[in-house]
Formats: sequence, structure tokens, C-alpha cells
Amino acid sequence: MPQKPIFAPIIQPSLFDANPNVKSLADVPADILVTIRVRMFALGALVWDYVDTMLELARCMRHPDLKTQSRLIKAIRSEYEHHRQLNQHFLNREMNWALDFEQFVQPATEEMLRALPPKSDKLFSRLSDVEYWLVVAAQQARCMLQALSLYVGGCERALEQFGVNLGNKSLLPSQFRLLESLLPRFSLGVRFDDTPRSKAANQIALELAKIVVCDADGDLPTPENLQKIN
Repeated sequence: MPQKPIFAPIIQPSLFDANPNVKSLADVPADILVTIRVRMFALGALVWDYVDTMLELARCMRHPDLKTQSRLIKAIRSEYEHHRQLNQHFLNREMNWALDFEQFVQPATEEMLRALPPKSDKLFSRLSDVEYWLVVAAQQARCMLQALSLYVGGCERALEQFGVNLGNKSLLPSQFRLLESLLPRFSLGVRFDDTPRSKAANQIALELAKIVVCDADGDLPTPENLQKIN
């Protein structure tokens, strides 16, 4: 049974006590949303990085179904990037944060990989070497995406506890929900015990909630970037 995530404090009640009129997402102080979203999009960049590795392995297989799924994922990513419309400088900063964070949570991801059955296991007996590594890459991508969903879910619950009514909206871009529905196809029908992946995802989400994301000079993105990273 996967552990229920317990999130580190991400929002201080005093910030809301000073403004009792915070009732919708538009009323939440910009610095809070910037912090949440910078973390979210940094992990999102890492998700796409893992997906790129998975798609490259899938390309080598030349499998018709995976080719179709790969095209769908590329279209989803194109829509995601078009919606954000960030300049290359900001994207580079975001990827730097993502790579730093990847190093920070490496123990959790390595533990998940160690928990996977070895290539010699009968579970993989029908798979070639490339297929095996595709399945592993898909598990890694799913783990990062699961961590992203857990983190955002924790943020949304925290906001709701302070009276913010999100309605049917989510902080998580819809493209990640679509991606989530496609990634299992790249496991090639191999069924895993999901517990190690869920455990790693929980740990990654916990660590993300603690991270202070900033540049070398200690600056967060300014509130003026808020619309761009929404």
C-alpha cells in the first residue's frame, strides 16, 4: 500500500491572516504562487527530460503503436510550450533548477531503480535490451510525473485549507494530465509492483516542497513573470 504523502509546510497562515479577503486563486499573494509554480515547472522540465529519453528509445524500436503515441506526446509538449511562451533565458534557468533538483533527489530515484527486477527476471524474458531500457525509462518518467502531481495536489489542498476556492481549476497544466494517460503504453505490457515508484514519488514531492528555488544571486522570478509561468 503506497504511503500517504505528508507535505512540508509550504504556505504560512500569517500571510492569509493579514488578508482575510483571499477567496480565489487571483487573490493569493503573487510571491506564494511564484514559489509554488517555479518548483512545479522545474520538476515539469525534469519530467519532459525523462520523457525525451523514453521517446528516443521508443524511436529505435520502430513500433507502429509507439510511433503514434510518441507523436501524441510531442504534440502535447508543443501545446505546453506554446501556452507558456517563455524566452530561452528563463527556460535555461528553469532547466538548471531542474538538474540541481535531480541531483538532490537522486537517492530516491536510485532506490526505485534498485527495487525493479533485474533484466534477467522472467518478467522481462520476452524483451530485447532496447525494450528493457524503454520500460525502465517509462518507469522513471512516470515516477517524476507522479511526484509532480503529488506536489501540486498538496499545494492545492493547502490553499483550500486557507479558504481559497479553486473550483474546477488546477495549478497543474492540463498537458501533464494528458501525458499521464499515455506513459503506461511505453511499459510494453509489463506489470510492476507500483509501491517502489509511489514511495520514490512521495519522497521527491516532499523534497520539492522544501526546496528554495533561486538564482545564484538569491533571486526568485519576479511577480511580473507570474502570467508567463501560469
